[in-house]
Amino acid sequence: MDRIVFLGTSAGAPTRTRNVTSHCVLTRAGRVWMLDCGEGTQHRVLACDAVKPTRIDVILITHTHGDHLLGLPGLLSSLSLGGNRAKPVRVFGPVGVKRFLETAIEVTDAFLTYKLEITELTPGEARELGIIDGIKLSAHPLVHRVPCFGYVLEETVNEPRIDPAKAASIGVTGKLIGQLARGDPVTLADGTVVTFDQAENAMCSCTSGAMSPEMAVGRGHSTSTMTGAFAKAIEAKKLILTHFSSRYSDGKAGQADSEPAAFAATRETTSAAGSAEVTDIAGLVAEAQAACPDTEVVAASDFAIFTID
Repeated sequence: MDRIVFLGTSAGAPTRTRNVTSHCVLTRAGRVWMLDCGEGTQHRVLACDAVKPTRIDVILITHTHGDHLLGLPGLLSSLSLGGNRAKPVRVFGPVGVKRFLETAIEVTDAFLTYKLEITELTPGEARELGIIDGIKLSAHPLVHRVPCFGYVLEETVNEPRIDPAKAASIGVTGKLIGQLARGDPVTLADGTVVTFDQAENAMCSCTSGAMSPEMAVGRGHSTSTMTGAFAKAIEAKKLILTHFSSRYSDGKAGQADSEPAAFAATRETTSAAGSAEVTDIAGLVAEAQAACPDTEVVAASDFAIFTID
């Protein structure tokens, strides 16, 4: 994998600055793997130069909630307008995705000019899904209110990539680069021992702040401190937060883009108790950072691009 592009980072409903959930993995072969496809995702694709619609080969749906799925029929229909596709579009998701797509295609009289392959996953069962374009894909059940899956993408390349220029800057050149890539330590002339440590990036849902654990757990989501604790447990070097509730602002004027009555009531109760609850995404980042001080914590925004080391 090469880069990950965030097309939608809001949970439940879009805000003025964030669309609902979708992000894409750009492979080293130049193809696009999409993870979730909330309503309006195809508009985000059109506005993002890094994601080419004609290169979308695989779409992974985590679960069937609307903010992760409702954009898929429109995207699939529009892909038919981009010329002939030599490769099929492969959709993976929980049971129900196939019926949803077939119904939408039938009712709207959509005509797909390419082969659509839909693979449904049995609730609660992990499954190996094979190797696609050099990437080994597997699905693993997650805990949510509806059947939900996380996907593991593993490159089948045996040796990690090392930047020759960076290696040379610390004295590693020639055959020593291959030695380092194989995982063997390299001893330089001055006695310095160099090892190659592959970066570990964690991307996690951060739907609410530390003061709302009951609400988060009850809805099958995570708080800022939960994601931070997870990053600490796996010793991640970078934690990328996404899937933010629309109650949290991007820091402009200190007000959320929208705040349902239930959230407002929770805020009033918390304030009455004398505890400070964060109101913006910067506050969520700070809470997560406190839970994993050795990890760099950042908040994803729509159209943000992160390099996968």
